Amino acid sequence: MATAPASLFQHVKHPSAIDTFPVFVHKAFTGEVLVRHVHSEMPIEELRSQFQEGLPAFHEANLLLEDSILDKGTCADLRALQGAQIKMVISASTKLALTVIEQMRASLSERGVVGTDCRDLCIRCLEALTFLEEQGVLC
Repeated sequence: MATAPASLFQHVKHPSAIDTFPVFVHKAFTGEVLVRHVHSEMPIEELRSQFQEGLPAFHEANLLLEDSILDKGTCADLRALQGAQIKMVISASTKLALTVIEQMRASLSERGVVGTDCRDLCIRCLEALTFLEEQGVLC
C-alpha cells in the first residue's frame, strides 16, 4: 500500500495541535516544575482543576502570578506571559467545607428528614465541621 507524499498534508493541521503551548507551573514549597500543554481557549479554571486531584479534603491548588491569583480568563492570557513564573500553592479552603454544609442544609430543607440516601453527605458534613473546627473557624 502506497503512502501519500508528506507535501500533501503540509497544510493540514491536527485540531488539537493548532494552538497549543506549554505552561510551566512551579510548586511553591518543593520547587518541582510541572508542565501542562494548553490551548488558548482553555479557561484558567480548567488548568487549575488539573492540579486538584489527590489533595487532602477541603484543600485546593491556587495558581499565582507574582502576587495575583489566576482564577479568571483563558490560557491565551498566559501565552502573552510566556516565561513568567507561575506558582502553585496548596491551601486549606474553608469555602469548600462550607459548601458541603450548605449542601446538607439544602438537602434537609428539601426532605425534612435525613434518609439513608443522605448517609455519604452526612459523613462529608461531619468531616467539614471537623475541618472547620481545626482551622479555628468554629468556636
